[in-house]
Amino acid sequence: MFLEWVAGVLFRPGATFERARKELRFGYWWIVLSVMMLEAVMQVYSPVRAGQADATPADLIFVTAAYLLLRFDIQGLLLMGVARAFQWQLSWSESLKYIGLGWAVLMAEDIATFYPALKGYDNIILWASIPFFAWYLISLTAGLKRITAWPLWKVLLIATLATVPWRAAEFWLTWQAIHPA
Repeated sequence: MFLEWVAGVLFRPGATFERARKELRFGYWWIVLSVMMLEAVMQVYSPVRAGQADATPADLIFVTAAYLLLRFDIQGLLLMGVARAFQWQLSWSESLKYIGLGWAVLMAEDIATFYPALKGYDNIILWASIPFFAWYLISLTAGLKRITAWPLWKVLLIATLATVPWRAAEFWLTWQAIHPA
């Protein structure tokens, strides 16, 4: 069932989001936990972190999990806030459900960049994030369009306003870490 939801979001998001509206309660948490696990492994075994003697694996796992949970909640708040600005009374649980489903694209990104992350190829990871972000935006837009039946421009605006702030900030922070001034 887990892989069915992931494949659905990746390749047929409209039907998957519509089905999730009726059937999915907490299944999206498996997607979120999978992303957290992949990110934690990449942080612990990254060659960049190997030189930091004071950072234990437990510390890295905790910080990664806290960061991702905070990011997940911020994304949920952004989606809920933007949706309400457009007169869509999206609840907190529904917002988290759709963001959690969207994280299937982040899981695909982590799987695709797993090896480069373990080798320390940060530039590859940075530039690979752009097409995956486009995929995330298209997937979320298609899913929300099917749920709301609103015009494409309106749903694309909601998806863009709910995703670009965090992804642009993350891209900028990664850029600054790789290319310090």
